[in-house]
Amino acid sequence: MKLFVVLILILLSMGSFASHERRAQPQYDPRQENVAEINSTEVIFAVNSIERYLDDYPNAMDTLEGIHCWWIEWPNTPPDTSVTLMALEVLRKDGVVEQRRFGSKTIWRKVRI
Repeated sequence: MKLFVVLILILLSMGSFASHERRAQPQYDPRQENVAEINSTEVIFAVNSIERYLDDYPNAMDTLEGIHCWWIEWPNTPPDTSVTLMALEVLRKDGVVEQRRFGSKTIWRKVRI
């Protein structure tokens, strides 16, 4: 958990994710168990992809798995869903998305005013 918080703080200290240039995305080895091993460029890529998707479909909502599979067009083999979860947490802390419980499912959507 501490590693997750440290990575989020590093990402937040980088400033606006939307302003970062697109870079070739390194492949993520899903066999890696350590969250600290996740490449921050993958999280930034996911953040930008989710923001673009919500700009196009502001009423969209989905589960973590749905967002990971359908909202993000991964350039290579998709990384583990923990990358998408970290991106959603960054966006939640920035006030862009919120999560809601519907029965046994957690749904993510754009913050409604």
